[in-house]
Amino acid sequence: MIKDKAIAAGWIAGLLLIISLLFFLTKPVQTRQLMQTVNNVFIASEIPHRLVSHLDRPRGRSSLFGFWYSMLDTSDTMFVFAFFRDGLLVLCGARVSASGTVEEIIPISVHAKQVFENIPQAVIQMYTRRIETAKRPVAAAGGGR
Repeated sequence: MIKDKAIAAGWIAGLLLIISLLFFLTKPVQTRQLMQTVNNVFIASEIPHRLVSHLDRPRGRSSLFGFWYSMLDTSDTMFVFAFFRDGLLVLCGARVSASGTVEEIIPISVHAKQVFENIPQAVIQMYTRRIETAKRPVAAAGGGR
């Protein structure tokens, strides 16, 4: 009985180890695919912004889950993140100035635009503050780009 539980725990630990290794080892592929997808949406939507490269940011304890990208022809950065609304995943990009303030939040899909229109302003302000807080330590450390 104890042996069976130990074998089951070993299998679970092994699977978790494999999953976490795959997640971290495929991060460059994930970030490149996301950048290409966002740029394709921007081109199709005639939005002038373009993402250039992924920026590695040190993650704090309360940081948001998303990816930071540098932008073409500007010192601004974009934080691409997702959140759940009405049971669906909504992908957005926040354009952050070099000073660390969120200039705009751009929904990245037709569905995201529809959902974004119905989001209360307080929720948008909450995400704005969290993104600005996540950007602040990086800008203070001199890693603004």
